[in-house]
Amino acid sequence: MKPFSEIPDFLAVGHVTHDHGGAGGIRPGGSALYASLTARRLGKRAALLTSCGNDFVGREAIQGIDMKVVRGRRTSSFRNVYGAGGRVQYVYSEAAPLRPSGLPPKWTKARIVYLCPVLHEVPVEIAGSFPESLIGVAPQGWLRAWDEAGRIRARRWEGFATLLGRSQIVIVSEEDVAGAPMLIEAFRKHASILILTRAREGARVFAGKRMLTLGAYPARERDPTGAGDCFGAAFLVRYAETGDIEEAGRFASCVGAFVVEKEGIRGIPAREAVEERMRKGGVFCQWATG
Repeated sequence: MKPFSEIPDFLAVGHVTHDHGGAGGIRPGGSALYASLTARRLGKRAALLTSCGNDFVGREAIQGIDMKVVRGRRTSSFRNVYGAGGRVQYVYSEAAPLRPSGLPPKWTKARIVYLCPVLHEVPVEIAGSFPESLIGVAPQGWLRAWDEAGRIRARRWEGFATLLGRSQIVIVSEEDVAGAPMLIEAFRKHASILILTRAREGARVFAGKRMLTLGAYPARERDPTGAGDCFGAAFLVRYAETGDIEEAGRFASCVGAFVVEKEGIRGIPAREAVEERMRKGGVFCQWATG
């Protein structure tokens, strides 16, 4: 079979990364890696458009995922420091930018597309390459800037209206929009569904004039890294299957609970495990106007 000759069920676009720190030293990470692995373990044909260097340590982790790599001099690298005040991030290196021209033709027909940059590697115009896809956007990479020491800080994101106008679902964390609550209303104007993840507090899902308050499945948290990325991917997968926001939210919440219980990508569950956990217990859901 020729490379890239199949249409993916799920395509993630963004950098894979090296995450420094923790017991393992350097481990593979990045929103696109977590998302594509989630889709794969939920039974979908997953693909990944990314950039990394020859130094990337996660090649074994992505077995079974169709991967198109734009070669970079180095892999994008981060350190996450968690403390009482939340997470502080540092960026050490940056891989190459991604362009619409790097997409294999078949991939433009992917059923689900998740645009999930970690830096500024994904151009907003790439959304126009997927006219028939369910497009989800995780904007955290566009909301970041960093200083000479590599410490990441929030920045104003210009030009998001065009991107969100072509997308259906936006998934953003409270951390991403901290200090800029006006972004929530701005995003709601352009996206059919906006999901605000709230870590241990669950999530809020805005759809038109309604808001779903979604609880979090009980979990013994060991490492929260990647949980929001896996939540987003799981929501997109289940929403594409059912068209039901509440069902997709419950499903995604359950996936997130698995992820935080182990370090890195090791917690990403298979679909059977998710369904079994959902049968054993539910999670709080309540709709309201808001």
